Amino acid sequence: MPLIVCSSQNELGLNAFNLLQEKKANCLLLEENALYSKKQFETDLVVYCYTHKSSSNEPCFTTHSQGNFSEAKLGGEEKTLANTSGTAVKLAYTELLKQTNLPVFLEATHHGPTSLHSPSLFIELGATPKQWTDLELLNNLTSACISVAEKFKPTQKAVLGFGGTHYCNAFLELAKKESFSFICSKHYLDFIDAEMIEQMVSKTIEPVTKAFVDKKGCSGEQRRKIISLLEEKAIECELV
Repeated sequence: MPLIVCSSQNELGLNAFNLLQEKKANCLLLEENALYSKKQFETDLVVYCYTHKSSSNEPCFTTHSQGNFSEAKLGGEEKTLANTSGTAVKLAYTELLKQTNLPVFLEATHHGPTSLHSPSLFIELGATPKQWTDLELLNNLTSACISVAEKFKPTQKAVLGFGGTHYCNAFLELAKKESFSFICSKHYLDFIDAEMIEQMVSKTIEPVTKAFVDKKGCSGEQRRKIISLLEEKAIECELV
């Protein structure tokens, strides 16, 4: 059974945990920062219910898989991805769209933890204490987490994304029908090599059958390199 995890060290953690308990969800409150946690859970999916922070402070909901394509700035290990599920990420994105009128973003893969044996993802509410203490928004957030946990059943395939911004603007419409497991933004494309592609495939619990490349969100050299690496893994590639 999927487990929803909050953290007492996170600004919305306790309030979200209390709501989840009221809703009879299968949930747990960590006493440490989840991004740096190495705690393991016996479950088929971990859904982290967390804050989103950005320089713009714009209210929004986000979801993403975890991992570091280069150095580990916010938990996890460097050049290491976490196990994840494209099915769960798609579910989170589409459930958030149903729950709220706030902007909903699919973020590129980033931060920790990366050592979980179970597949995991983050579902987040941004971006200031005003949102993190708003009961209606917290209700939206926790309801989305519960929906993902209740509806989770891995599909037959998942896809990867490469290029573009951290907020994956080129992939947002696609994400309503495609199950993105990992997305590498343009900022980290230079760190992608055969080993990282292998991680993106092996740490997705569904078979990875296709990848999308934001053709305007990367250089020609980066695009050619990514396509070549994908061809070596016999992964279909589509430019968008």
